[in-house]
Amino acid sequence: MMSALLDDNSIVLTDLQHEVIEQLRELMKNDYRHIRFQQDVNFLTKFLYANDWNAEEALNKIVNSYRLKKDFPEWFATKKVSEYLPIIQMHSRYMLADRDRNGKRIFVYKGDKMNTPRMNLRMSAQLDDMWYDAMLMDTSTQCNGLTVIADAKNTPKSIIKWLKPSDVRVSSERANVFPCKNLEVHVVNISPLVNIAIKVIMPLLNDRVKSKLHFHQNDWTMLHKFIDKDCLPEEFGGPPGSKVDYEKSYKFLLDKESSLEESMQHGII
Repeated sequence: MMSALLDDNSIVLTDLQHEVIEQLRELMKNDYRHIRFQQDVNFLTKFLYANDWNAEEALNKIVNSYRLKKDFPEWFATKKVSEYLPIIQMHSRYMLADRDRNGKRIFVYKGDKMNTPRMNLRMSAQLDDMWYDAMLMDTSTQCNGLTVIADAKNTPKSIIKWLKPSDVRVSSERANVFPCKNLEVHVVNISPLVNIAIKVIMPLLNDRVKSKLHFHQNDWTMLHKFIDKDCLPEEFGGPPGSKVDYEKSYKFLLDKESSLEESMQHGII
């Protein structure tokens, strides 16, 4: 089983894919003087994989993502990873050590670690921005996608403040420009509070986002139909004694600090 803690850039691009990359770079020259585009191959393939290697659609998603960052800068990371470390170490989200059977990275949210007095919605969004950018830096993940487990157990009641319609709409817009075609979200340990949140959120989401959501309560058998239990810690029905190595997970993110900082320099001027 391939370790998710290592980048996998073993996928070799075809001559046609290289041509599409150059086509995308050429399109970026068309009347976009107000945008400083990131143009390294890794960044471009992230959006191309998400848009079936259609250069025009990839460019449209890149431009829309830059516009969203311009309009809502507080929703995106602007500091070094190390500056977020005290919040990162709250264990509210982390990456597991193995990929699933389809080569997807597995990312986990823990509702009981959402210490809202220390982490508001904007801070949470900034952490997501860093994590997802870091995980999508290798071509295997760009090609295969991401699997997210959202563990709603003991989510604090104060999280309900995050469900303002205006904030949910921004979250939905972020999902629309997110450059990952193969994304699945599995919500487990659903509480009455989270049921209320789901009822508030669902009408505000588009069909594309809704199609990525799966709800399992605490039925690990259902979850294991999507994710091999050998990939999971014991708390999600994985092998006895299997635990999360938080330090390795966070080291993965810290090792991407310079690349993430470089990426922040691009966008609408």
